[in-house]
Amino acid sequence: MLLAASMLAASLLAACDNTIEPIVDGETYFVINGFLDANADTQFVRVSAALGDINDQTGRTEADVRTTGPQGETVWRDSLVVLDDGSAGTLFWAPFRPEAGSTYRLEVSGSAGASVAETTLPTQPPIGAEPPDSLEFINWVQDVYLEGIERLPAEAVVTYRTALVRQRDTTRFEDVLRYAGGTLDAGRWSLRIRLSSDLFRDRGQGTYLFEEAQLSVRLVSSDWNLNADRLNNVENGVGFLGSAATFTQTWRIPTDMLNTLGYLDEQPQEDD
Repeated sequence: MLLAASMLAASLLAACDNTIEPIVDGETYFVINGFLDANADTQFVRVSAALGDINDQTGRTEADVRTTGPQGETVWRDSLVVLDDGSAGTLFWAPFRPEAGSTYRLEVSGSAGASVAETTLPTQPPIGAEPPDSLEFINWVQDVYLEGIERLPAEAVVTYRTALVRQRDTTRFEDVLRYAGGTLDAGRWSLRIRLSSDLFRDRGQGTYLFEEAQLSVRLVSSDWNLNADRLNNVENGVGFLGSAATFTQTWRIPTDMLNTLGYLDEQPQEDD
């Protein structure tokens, strides 16, 4: 299981620059690339030495890697992996789940010195929804928004849970739809949900029930500047340590809107 997770993390980190920066005043010790994931039970960071003699002949980087955060200090273990170019590299991993909104400090130390990076994970934003609107005849939409957003989410997924009740049985459905874009204005990110097209489902005769509407967004840390040519937030080193978190929340679609679309409202009550 760990091997599979390591291979997955290695593929995710492959997008990071493999180039070793030249030593600057003898204070560049390690190259660090990776991110902390609030939705993963195991964290991965790729580490290589800026000084060639710190790496052994197998390509393994000899270093002590630790993080400090709300859970205290965590010591990371290392694993030798094969990179995209066929060379060997060292992937450090640790079994913990970082907390959303918390700051973590990663320190990589060796015989020559230490490189340090910090990242603060995103916090869960409050969700809200505007009343549905009709752009054209029977083309209903609803704007769902999140407050306190600094940048567009890396991913947005809408999930609808419905049911079809027939005379002898009930069948439940889960429709997952990926959205892109949205608008960002003064810290509010708004996404226009296409209710009519999303919820039109001809699944046969029966009574259609609507049970839940759910929005999941993937947010990255504020230090993750997607427009930068090169990311570097490592002290006494080079590379980048960021963080990410996926937040899932529900919103209510008004009962009369669901009735118009052919559903009976079975959403949980707000005080449930």
